[in-house]
Amino acid sequence: ITTARQILHFSGYSSDHPPLGMLLMASSIALFGDHPWVWRLSSLLSGFGCIVLTFFITRRITGCLRTASLAAVLFALDGLTVVLSRIATLNSVMLFFMLLSIDLALLCLDKYRTRFLFLSAFCLGLGIATRWVAGATLIPLAFILLQICKQNPMAQRSMIRDLTYAFAVGLAVYFSTFIIFLFIQGYHWQSILTFQSRNFHVLSTIPEREASPFWQWPLLVKPVIFCNWGKSIWLGHPGWYRQPVHIIMALGNPAIVWAGCVALVRLASFAHHWIPESNHPASHRVPLSNCSARGERSTNEARRESKGRWAYGFILVCFFTFWMIPCAFMSRQKFSFYFFPAMPFLCMALSVVINDMLQSTTIKKVLAYSYLGGAVVMFVYWYPLWTFMQISDVFYLNHLWLKSWPSIL
Repeated sequence: ITTARQILHFSGYSSDHPPLGMLLMASSIALFGDHPWVWRLSSLLSGFGCIVLTFFITRRITGCLRTASLAAVLFALDGLTVVLSRIATLNSVMLFFMLLSIDLALLCLDKYRTRFLFLSAFCLGLGIATRWVAGATLIPLAFILLQICKQNPMAQRSMIRDLTYAFAVGLAVYFSTFIIFLFIQGYHWQSILTFQSRNFHVLSTIPEREASPFWQWPLLVKPVIFCNWGKSIWLGHPGWYRQPVHIIMALGNPAIVWAGCVALVRLASFAHHWIPESNHPASHRVPLSNCSARGERSTNEARRESKGRWAYGFILVCFFTFWMIPCAFMSRQKFSFYFFPAMPFLCMALSVVINDMLQSTTIKKVLAYSYLGGAVVMFVYWYPLWTFMQISDVFYLNHLWLKSWPSIL
């Protein structure tokens, strides 16, 4: 917020991040005024956009409407989605551009079109211009491009040329966001280059409180408290006090995150031993390896198997990329909300497993619907701690399930 105000008055730039997120915030302030809801506007709209893109990406790679709907709903019910879409941070804005870049690249799978490749590079440039860790999106994009070359050998002829142009587009978009530096007092064109090296070093070395190693994030070992407020109230008797609490805790929905970790293992088994979706024409609830043994596998079934294996592999690649790769290049302390970019793909994995259960026996259907109901209950249970609502100290303490979860009392 401070940097956005500085940009509006061309008086300085105090952030360690690239300028796009602050430019969007400054634009909102210029249009609607300097109000708290305006500070959060870009994060809120990006959060809704991430939910929509989670649906479209899942639909494109699985071809199943129900799986896509489940993924979007589960992502909307997660705590990190709620928290990071309601506060003035850059995480949801960055994730929106990352997902949009992936979605545009996926449009090239069925039919290779250069314009979508360039638009994908354009959005990736915007993502990196928001936060540098968005550069990890290059790995899922490379995974998509390899699949394009496998499916469409004719595209290989122009791929290198197109990738060169796409890289130039992304680079131009990234550096174009720094033009604002030329209008800020005390900055000039050399400041743009200085910013890259100076702030990369700063971001890589500053120690912070409430940090946790990356392997703890899916386990929800140490959530981060963004804001808290409490006031003791005397109840009229010596020693009788009650303390209303307001808090914003960046904690994922335990029902989604913990179950999602199990779903990732199950998804890996699906990728190894693929079973077709039942809503696909001429599909069967029989592993294709069995059909092959009887010589019954058709060309269409083989194509669906290849597409299914690739889709599940793509979800796993995206999840592990956005969970682990950015941390590999950070020597500073990390925080559990850095797990947010991996959450859409964890929800995709979970939705694939739930959809498989819904097509199975009655018992599995009952378990799937019971789980979805439990996820909604957990959303309602944790919502006050995600949104700064007033709660009692007893209600807050009842939410501290693990000893490692921070207490403000």
